[in-house]
Amino acid sequence: MAKQFSKRLQTSQPEVVQNLFSSFHPINLWITKRILPEVPVALLALPGKAGALSRSRVLKWLSPQWIHPYFSDVNFNFILKQHHGGRKVNVWTVNDKEKMKLLIDSSIDGLITDDPSLVWDILEQQ
Repeated sequence: MAKQFSKRLQTSQPEVVQNLFSSFHPINLWITKRILPEVPVALLALPGKAGALSRSRVLKWLSPQWIHPYFSDVNFNFILKQHHGGRKVNVWTVNDKEKMKLLIDSSIDGLITDDPSLVWDILEQQ
């Protein structure tokens, strides 16, 4: 699917200003980078021990600009380390208001949620 989508995007005139491809599967990101080297990719990391390799430096070569860890695997030190390495952090899927506040205060770069209005409420209060 990554190959088909990347090829289609390559031959079309998308109206989207910027794209960011995310996947739990490194091979999909590798395929996308080979077809569309200018489009940034982000590795989605599974929660807990299952995502440890994805969150480590081992796969940073594949996703050097972005990392998408599960929100409960992120703390201030993780975010700081990623930022010092030139990587932005988008957490997924956060639906709890207090957890959102804590992550926003910890300088995450993006937040994936099922409740965007809750995020807007928090940002408007800050």
